Amino acid sequence: MHSCLLKLTCLNEDKCILIQNSSNSLLMVIISAEEIGAKEKSPYNSYTCSGISTSSLSHIIRRTLLQKRQFFHSHRAQPMAIDQVMSDRDSEDEVDDDVADFEDRRMLDDFVDVTKDEKQIMHLWNSFVRKQRVLADGHIAWACEAFSKLHGRDLVKAPALIWCWRLFMIKLWNHGVLDKIRIICFLFSPTVLESWNHE
Repeated sequence: MHSCLLKLTCLNEDKCILIQNSSNSLLMVIISAEEIGAKEKSPYNSYTCSGISTSSLSHIIRRTLLQKRQFFHSHRAQPMAIDQVMSDRDSEDEVDDDVADFEDRRMLDDFVDVTKDEKQIMHLWNSFVRKQRVLADGHIAWACEAFSKLHGRDLVKAPALIWCWRLFMIKLWNHGVLDKIRIICFLFSPTVLESWNHE
């Protein structure tokens, strides 16, 4: 059995991983107790894993080194278990609606030249667009109709909100994203307002 000493740059100077290669292409890996995360003096000097194929060695070393560290979720900042860290799922693309709503409100609160009602409409719209995954200009007409149906009752109860919503739709029309016929259908039609009142 041949022994070799493997020094990794991520290990401290006095710690090492001992790898012994036997003639039958299996490895015996001896990893010091401190390397796998023992906080206090361990009753054992090292842990031994026998019968390890050479293809598994890099995975074992990586996992051992990762177990020493605490990882946190990229958006929620919550501690992650080692299984979550080693999985193929990437938390970078996840969207936590509560966190996104909080960040959106905080950003909108920084605006000083905007009324409270305008901030409310902006927050409702941002939240709706994020949850419904409205990604392109072609989705805006559908999104405005769905938003009007979803929040219609609240808009009718607060006249300032409905005026902010109308102004926003006019700005969408001004930018060429929404046509005026849809604006009239969604907001200025008495039948739409009547249906909101009866819901």
